Amino acid sequence: RDLGKEAARLAPASAVYAANASAAALKLGKAHEAAKLAERAVACDPMYARAHLRAAQAHLELNTRESVQQSIEEFAKVLELEPENKAAKKGRKEALLTWEADFED
Repeated sequence: RDLGKEAARLAPASAVYAANASAAALKLGKAHEAAKLAERAVACDPMYARAHLRAAQAHLELNTRESVQQSIEEFAKVLELEPENKAAKKGRKEALLTWEADFED
């Protein structure tokens, strides 16, 4: 039984639970599920930087034109909330490189 997912189900208004469940889903290679959970976390608390970080990581992992663009925007939001966030700085750089290599016309 996935306890992170169960916690998010039992407390649907908890950005922390949803973001944590998103991180777990991402580690299990379930990027679509991770993105949905992260989006729920952002909806619960738009000022929670960790929720935006999880959304950015999941969207980057999906690796579609739209999702990589979303990840760039989410990483920017994390850096707006937490300018020194190392994971967001690294992730944004990776997302921009992915965009240039795979999607830039």
